Amino acid sequence: MQRKKINLFLLFILLLLGAYVYLFDQGEARKMRDSQEVKKIFDFDKENIREIMLRRKGQTFIFRKEQGQWMIKEPWNIPADKKTIDGLLSVFRYGVVRPIDDHPSDYNQYGLAPPELELGIKAAADSSYHILEIGSNNPNHTSCYARVKGSARVILIGSAYKTELLQIDPSMFLLRQ
Repeated sequence: MQRKKINLFLLFILLLLGAYVYLFDQGEARKMRDSQEVKKIFDFDKENIREIMLRRKGQTFIFRKEQGQWMIKEPWNIPADKKTIDGLLSVFRYGVVRPIDDHPSDYNQYGLAPPELELGIKAAADSSYHILEIGSNNPNHTSCYARVKGSARVILIGSAYKTELLQIDPSMFLLRQ
C-alpha cells in the first residue's frame, strides 16, 4: 500500500513538471514570435509596381504594366494574366530568415556568383530594378542564400522563393481567354 502511494505521488510530481515545462516553452515561443517582426526584403506597394524582371536558366522575362494591363514584353509582346503576375509579386511577401554574412569573401560558396535566379521589381518612380539574387540551398534545403544586388550582405530566405520561381512555366503568364 505504501509503495502505491509513493508511485502516485511521483506520478503527480512528474505530471506537474511536465505541465510546467509545456506551458513555459509555449509562453517563450509566443514571446519570440511576437517580438520578431518579419523583415521584408523589399517594402513596396503592389499597386506601384510597373515592371518585373525574372531571369533564370538563361531566360529573361520582362513584364510591364501599361494602361492598367500587364504585358509580357520579353521574350514576347503580348498580354499577361494578372492573377499570375499577382502571384509572382506575392513572392516578395516572404521575409528574411536571417542574415548570414555581412562581408563575404566569396559569393561562390552561396551560389551567388552568378546567382541561380534574379527577380527584380521597378516602381513607377524608379529608374532601375531592385533585384533579389537567389543562390544555392542551405545544407538541409529549408532555405536558400540570397542578396539584394548592390549589397554585400548575404541573407537566408525561405526556399519557397526559389521553389516557386523555378516552377514557373512561361506559358502560365499568357492571358487566358
